[in-house]
Amino acid sequence: MKRAIFVGILVLIIVVISSEAFASSIPLKISGDKLLISSEKVVATGNAKLEYKGILLKADYIELDPKTWELFATGNVLLTEDKNTLSGERFSLSIKEDTFKLEKAKGELTESNIKGAIYINGDSIQKDRSGTIISERASFTTCDLPQPHYHIEAKELVIYPQERLYAIDVSFYLGDTLLFSLPYYSIVFDYPERQPIIPEIGTSPDKGMYLRAYYSHYQSKDLYGYAQFDVGEKTGFGFGLTEFYNIKNFGPGYGMIYILPSLDEIKTQLSLNQDAKLGDVSLSTYINRTNITEDRWDYRISASTGGHSISYYGYQNNTTQTLSNIANLTSSNKVGDVNTTLNIRDRKYSVQKNLGEITEYRLTGNSNIQNINIRGEIYTISYPDLNSISQFGYMYVLAKLPEISISSKVLNSPYLNINGETILGNYIEYPDQLQGSAIKVNLSLYPKAISLLDGNISSSITLNGSYYPPQDYITGITSNIQWSKSISKDSTLKLSYDYREGWGNSQFNILSERPSLPLNTISGVLSLNGENYSASLTTRFDILSFSLSPIVLNGSWKQDDEHKISLSLSVNPYSLNDLSAVSYISWRLDPKWKIDARFNITPTIFQFQDMKITYDLHCWEANISYNILTQAISLGFSLKAFPTISTTIAPGF
Repeated sequence: MKRAIFVGILVLIIVVISSEAFASSIPLKISGDKLLISSEKVVATGNAKLEYKGILLKADYIELDPKTWELFATGNVLLTEDKNTLSGERFSLSIKEDTFKLEKAKGELTESNIKGAIYINGDSIQKDRSGTIISERASFTTCDLPQPHYHIEAKELVIYPQERLYAIDVSFYLGDTLLFSLPYYSIVFDYPERQPIIPEIGTSPDKGMYLRAYYSHYQSKDLYGYAQFDVGEKTGFGFGLTEFYNIKNFGPGYGMIYILPSLDEIKTQLSLNQDAKLGDVSLSTYINRTNITEDRWDYRISASTGGHSISYYGYQNNTTQTLSNIANLTSSNKVGDVNTTLNIRDRKYSVQKNLGEITEYRLTGNSNIQNINIRGEIYTISYPDLNSISQFGYMYVLAKLPEISISSKVLNSPYLNINGETILGNYIEYPDQLQGSAIKVNLSLYPKAISLLDGNISSSITLNGSYYPPQDYITGITSNIQWSKSISKDSTLKLSYDYREGWGNSQFNILSERPSLPLNTISGVLSLNGENYSASLTTRFDILSFSLSPIVLNGSWKQDDEHKISLSLSVNPYSLNDLSAVSYISWRLDPKWKIDARFNITPTIFQFQDMKITYDLHCWEANISYNILTQAISLGFSLKAFPTISTTIAPGF
């Protein structure tokens, strides 16, 4: 029998390949206790099996038409694909269209945005080449009991992987009791909390106590969204609408409007985001206008094609009297072997009508000649003023005239690698009005790692120097030496020595680099890493000040996702009373109860920051939370399959 199956598969492949040119790449296998193979059809009966693109199908009868590339199966049909398992009466597959349909289907479907599975049965379940799943007259739930606590019935259910789920003519049942019906029900996975099932009850600084509800809708994959309704203690009634759309031959976008009509002055927020593709040009526009909590404008416009882009960003807050505008133009081209980039940027910034501006023009080019990289700053200049410097926080603003950089590997050997760079340029530096020319040289050395005391030593040394004719100069050295050793299978010790020093009579360096502060330290890290735990002990000794920095311990232990502990502890080695720690515990006490807590520890205080106690309701979870900073206590409910689909009842309700 095994030989018959093998021969059947082999003949099938020959028939398949010879019937259509495109078929040579189709990974299709059919087997069974009995095989009938001809140019008209291929039939497998008795433990019949189909393997196709990750699909494993078992049935009593499988038939394939090699001419039309249509396949169907009947009798105890069982379909497995990834983690999805479905059974049904009849299965049909169009290999050319890469679609399948299962009739009288039931089983489990899963998706990365879902914790657990969707248990479904329907008149049919079909899947197209994009991965979209469609079920007709479906009943589904995330409760795995034979008689689920809740279920949803729909005329049609569609799941777009990684995107959204929607259903038409939907009825929600608690047990066998109908709660309510909706013409549409939609979950956008990027906004899972905005669902029509559960209202949101809570508090916020701007609204006070509030009640909020959403109604999601879906017209097509190119038009869907949700409506928002809320009532707040401070703001009264409010409503809004958010729409996601995709304009054919233009591009996707979304728009949002929210209105608070019950205040002394009508408050609104309007947002629009539109992306478009016009030939080779990509366009993007974003506009946001609100006067709800503050009177503010935000807007961004950009266009790009090939290596060229232009953008403009604006921000205007009339409440804080803040203004910011940034215009940017970038163009990249390759001229022969030289890559060139032109960048023009203008920044304006104002606080309480105190205006500052910085404009930059930059043209650079770089090319590789054998192992030498040549980069030229053909022209870069800034036009600053003292107000701009203070507004933007610049200590130095630099204007550079033609500058050229040449870098290369000086030496590449098994024992030592040396990289070098030379920079030649002219400069004007504000606000000191210093100007002149400069030569800067960087030299980086990377010796080969060596073994010492059963450990490995790696090191690097960087030497740099700048000369400003006729007499100013600055030099510096930076070095790092690391030694690491595996003490045991799960532990590693690392010691590091860092040294940095500079000398010279110049107060600044080319490109407005300031001399680095001296550094002379030894640091150590002891790391432990096991199968379910990790820990590290870190400290540093400053040779210049002859002082030891705080000793820091970070550790975590995890039995599984339901049992986790982490700790971050810092101790002053000169005063053990100067100790602080933050710890987090997530622990399932039994199948029903779980606690999540975060707390601070000092020698005199053991204080919870927040705590959440969760009670398992099988397919739902109830939780009570307490936050010590806000003194808030809240009660919440959530679907286990969609943890972010929840409602919270805040204090006072």
